[in-house]
Amino acid sequence: MNNVILLGALGGGMSGAAGYFLAEKVHGNEKVNDLYPVYAVILFGLVVIASKFLPL
Repeated sequence: MNNVILLGALGGGMSGAAGYFLAEKVHGNEKVNDLYPVYAVILFGLVVIASKFLPL
């Protein structure tokens, strides 16, 4: 159970920061606040899928 909580915390933090960074680089400062949640959700899904292949 601790691995699930740790995965959620790390995945959420990483995907939020990376999503903000990608939205800013791709769309600029004017649309970053509107679009970074989309990038964050996509990246969080990728982290969860990738974690299925890791031995936890």
